[in-house]
Amino acid sequence: MGHLSTAQAARRLGVRSATVAAWCRDGRLPAEKVHGRWRIPAEALSKLQADARQEAGGSAAPLIVAAAGGRRGLYRMGALLGDLRAAGKGPLALGRRMVRKSAYRRTGRLLRKLLP
Repeated sequence: MGHLSTAQAARRLGVRSATVAAWCRDGRLPAEKVHGRWRIPAEALSKLQADARQEAGGSAAPLIVAAAGGRRGLYRMGALLGDLRAAGKGPLALGRRMVRKSAYRRTGRLLRKLLP
């Protein structure tokens, strides 16, 4: 299949490339250095993914995060689901949630202005 760079492996695993490089240095992920850069066999990466899925009980969490557009997209999706849950409880619950969210936003803006 070939070899992957740390950036390519990181994208597949959903972690930072520095994390993949650390795993290579520690020996957790079999890899070799070619011209000063880590090269990871695709088979080793597939085996690591299979082991991780088995430990997680077949969890599809990394796939969900990738489909949502990364962590930021996942957080936005969670916020939307919270809004929908509050709307299901009634207009008062939704109103309280919106006030709480806007208060947090204003506080964050104020802190960013005050702190250098």
